[in-house]
Amino acid sequence: MGNAAWKKKNKISCSTCDCDWGIEAEWKGKRSFPLIKPVGFKITDPSNSDFVHLPKKWKDACFLPQSIELDEIDDADALHSKDIPE
Repeated sequence: MGNAAWKKKNKISCSTCDCDWGIEAEWKGKRSFPLIKPVGFKITDPSNSDFVHLPKKWKDACFLPQSIELDEIDDADALHSKDIPE
């Protein structure tokens, strides 16, 4: 991986066909995150059965995946507390 703060932990794959889905990586020894590749996934729209999208890279996807700011990763509680209503 291009950044020394990330450490590859495990490969992620389909338990049925062994298709490569990506990797699990750890950020600065604090948390592990799944880093999923879009290749091999079929994106469909339940309201439009004719719509099928097969992106090769996330930048080509027909939607924006949720991003995580690296500053938020440094604050271990920020990832959990911002999604939990009080």
